[in-house]
Amino acid sequence: MGLDMYLEGSFSTPAYIKPTDQQYADMREGKNVRINKSPELEDAINAIGFQDAPIDYMYNHMTYTFPIITWRKANQIHKFFVDNCQEGNDNCQRHYVSTGDLKMLLDRINTILAVRTIATRELKAMELLPTDNEGCFFGTKEYDDWYYKDLEDTKKVLDKLFEYEENAEAGKNFDNFYYQSSW
Repeated sequence: MGLDMYLEGSFSTPAYIKPTDQQYADMREGKNVRINKSPELEDAINAIGFQDAPIDYMYNHMTYTFPIITWRKANQIHKFFVDNCQEGNDNCQRHYVSTGDLKMLLDRINTILAVRTIATRELKAMELLPTDNEGCFFGTKEYDDWYYKDLEDTKKVLDKLFEYEENAEAGKNFDNFYYQSSW
């Protein structure tokens, strides 16, 4: 057992085909109008075998959730999310993470990794992304190679994520981000 951590991105899209102006006019007159499932919903239903599931798609949206990054015992990253996104409550539940929170995490990582001397880097790490969580579940409290590897890996993923978000086709950005831990 130990600390497993997950960052996910979600994207929502209508689960129905938007009614035409005539269909809206017919609805206002009390006529029965059939609203169809979106092709995306049909594809998802068929892909996972939910053809008989009671899915209410009328005027609803469906949400895709994608894994962005998974960490294992990255004590400093976990503490960042607990302190900044979970109001200090380490409860292993799913929590919303704003883009601003992710940018703040990346800024802290970049600041730490930019420091070249070992002693000064460790002091900066202790200040910006401390390893204060105690216990065998959380891994080491050391500022060792594993600590900096977790920062470098996180930086790579967040850099790619922000590049994607900046260059994504209109309407193809993530709607929300979520962090969850398990220990």
